Amino acid sequence: MFAVWAAKITEKVSVRIFHRQGVTWAGKIALKICPTILTELASQVKKEIFIVCGTNGKTTTNNMLCAAIEAEGYRVVCNHTGSNMLNGVAAAFALGAGISGNLKADYACIEIDEASTRRVFPHFKPDHMVLTNLFRDQLDRYGEIDITMKILKDAMQSAPGMKVIVNGDDALSAYLAMDSGNDYVTYGISEQVTDDKINKIRLLNDLATERGQTLAEMALAWLLKDDRVTSVLIGASSVEQLLDNLKALRNTNFTADEQERIESILRVNLG
Repeated sequence: MFAVWAAKITEKVSVRIFHRQGVTWAGKIALKICPTILTELASQVKKEIFIVCGTNGKTTTNNMLCAAIEAEGYRVVCNHTGSNMLNGVAAAFALGAGISGNLKADYACIEIDEASTRRVFPHFKPDHMVLTNLFRDQLDRYGEIDITMKILKDAMQSAPGMKVIVNGDDALSAYLAMDSGNDYVTYGISEQVTDDKINKIRLLNDLATERGQTLAEMALAWLLKDDRVTSVLIGASSVEQLLDNLKALRNTNFTADEQERIESILRVNLG
């Protein structure tokens, strides 16, 4: 109870005196006072917990989901402001609780930063994950896209009962959902990423691993080997991302067998 009060007071002080959003500090203090507060409050959600992850569109998707559930007459706890790391998630639950320290919510809609899933999931296991997309926008923070996918895959596998609701228009997201082993369903507005396409990504990824490369590195090497290509634009936004992309130069040679395998994978319908 004291941790909830402290979080509420911190948030009010930050807004009214310092004129700043106090959500992050509220969560930080709540966890400091009661390290198990997130686990305790999450367990009080009566029905289901949804989380939203992805490179783009997390806040909008999460708020739309929350509004849709509230429109059905249910009470929902949600981090509307987009504070999506551990402290922000803890604050959403603490600020949503009553002065008694208890949470009266039917559902929870929580946006979580992809890398923060490994810090949040030990506190509670969601029932559903909405995965919007996976792009290279945030590589200055996390490095290669493979790192983000590995973090999300570990999080998914730590919650085997969680169902993944994945953007079927995004090949990487669909591949991750299928590869995780979790139950999943796709959504989208354009041509769905079929099992055939996902299987092709899996086979290409296996070949990249055999070559000692990530899939992204092998893709760059594949372009560089083509005599018709004079340059490859990698779009690096940081030194770390540039160094990751330059790793492709370590192995730009493809054996005849590797070339045939790649061409076969891209050519053959695996469905």
